[in-house]
Amino acid sequence: MEEKMETGKLTQKDYQKKYDEKTQLFTIKYTPADMSDYDRMMRHLKASGKSRSSFIKELINNFFDKNEEDVIAEYYQ
Repeated sequence: MEEKMETGKLTQKDYQKKYDEKTQLFTIKYTPADMSDYDRMMRHLKASGKSRSSFIKELINNFFDKNEEDVIAEYYQ
């Protein structure tokens, strides 16, 4: 590590750490009671070829692109 600092060279681990500092992580947990929802989502992802991350980002963006009241009303229909 000392040698790395003296030469000014960054390792792959250093680059990853710098990148990680620029990103944000969001996680969700499915409990045993939620597993049917998880299974349904995984079937959809497999059929659509989407990644979990892209699917969740798409849902969030769609929510904010619509008027929030319209989304809530649509949900309860």
